[in-house]
Amino acid sequence: MSIKLYGINNCDTIKRSKTWLNARGVEYIFHDYKKAGCSAELASCLIEQFPLDKLINRRGTTWRNLSQAERDGLDEKSAVSLMSQQPSLIKRPILQAHESWLIGFDETTWSNALNGHVYFQVISMQSNTAHSGAIGLATKNANHEIIEVYYPHPQIQLQAELLECILGSTDMPNGVNGFLELDSELLVRLKDRLTSAGFDDWAGLLNEPDQGNWLVCISFTDVAPASIPEAFLKLHLLSHRLVRPHGINLDGLFGTLKNLAWTNAGPIDLTDLPARQLAARKRGLVLDVMSVDKFPKMTNYVVPAGVRLADTARIRLGAFIGEGTTVMHEGFVNFNAGTLGTAMVEGRISAGVVVGKDSDLGGGCSTMGTLSGGGTTIISVGENCLIGANAGIGFPLADGCTVEAGLYVTAGTKVNLLDAAGNLAKSVKAMALSDTPDLLFRRNSLSGAVEATPKKSSISLNDVLHSNN
Repeated sequence: MSIKLYGINNCDTIKRSKTWLNARGVEYIFHDYKKAGCSAELASCLIEQFPLDKLINRRGTTWRNLSQAERDGLDEKSAVSLMSQQPSLIKRPILQAHESWLIGFDETTWSNALNGHVYFQVISMQSNTAHSGAIGLATKNANHEIIEVYYPHPQIQLQAELLECILGSTDMPNGVNGFLELDSELLVRLKDRLTSAGFDDWAGLLNEPDQGNWLVCISFTDVAPASIPEAFLKLHLLSHRLVRPHGINLDGLFGTLKNLAWTNAGPIDLTDLPARQLAARKRGLVLDVMSVDKFPKMTNYVVPAGVRLADTARIRLGAFIGEGTTVMHEGFVNFNAGTLGTAMVEGRISAGVVVGKDSDLGGGCSTMGTLSGGGTTIISVGENCLIGANAGIGFPLADGCTVEAGLYVTAGTKVNLLDAAGNLAKSVKAMALSDTPDLLFRRNSLSGAVEATPKKSSISLNDVLHSNN
């Protein structure tokens, strides 16, 4: 099977390309320029396939470090020598699939090039249901690569009739996770089919099909996202409360998403940012870069019902914000994390952390996520809990527990467990108490030891603050 991927292993685009190919069961050989180099023969072969203005990366530091004479005198002969000596000059990735040569990672182009060959791993030969799907608007960079997708109405468990409409009016294969960009002909065909079948919410999205880059994304099974559209669909499902944190496969998400500039003009590829900033200035405008990150803020995509969010920039897309939750100015909620009901959040809910209903996270408190030292243990906060101001936890907290202000308790913290009379029952690591409800964790003001004692009273949230969200 003569499929080769050319590039550099630590390149983000190469990582996304590998993830995409692996998820589709494509067998390929990876040629790493850093290890295998670029021979004069390979350089000549690449020059035969692509014009120099497309093959040579003129945006990278390697090109900028060339002398002016080398840049001005670039021709096919000198390019062979330069590419052999400095393979970083070659744009990445390059995919060789039999007679086809492709440069740059574009999922639609790659799908078309590989379609018809026995490369794709079919998840199920035929299916009349799908795990999830949506119609979305994609943002592309200057190289026409998809960098972000907005799905107004994502759906979990697509019913058979809806799935039949999509598959019957597009060229998408049954049983294969992926997406398809919709041209004008496909848009009209899909809209007519959806309208006839009574799926007005979906059809209504396509009332102005000539505006925007439309696509349809379907996941037949819940596997790791292999493309940017699939990754954004999963994040939308979480923030639309269609799946709970840890209820969907997010393996490899970081490697799939691109680091982008999130601006008042939408997401912008970092390589395109300088030109966009200059263009804005020429029009007398300032392009406001609000963050540089892989995750945008949730409220640019969905505002869940029944919530109060004091600073929307502190809640990432992929957060699950339960109805009745208030997130104050210092609160923060990461992706694949959130609250399951009424809650007051004035502290940090890290990635993977789930907070039960009627719990209160005090100002400046924190929860240790799996990405910040929590290992594989899922950190959670039970129902009716209170984590005091500037306190924190690194272990699952059972229902009805309180951690006093300023106390940080990790999974390995030695805790003296007291009985109702205040006598020492035993000393254990905090992790051993993760299933014990109604405890007060405190630091003894005389000895400095961390103690856990049965609570004599319970906390309750102010109904007035949360019933009017």
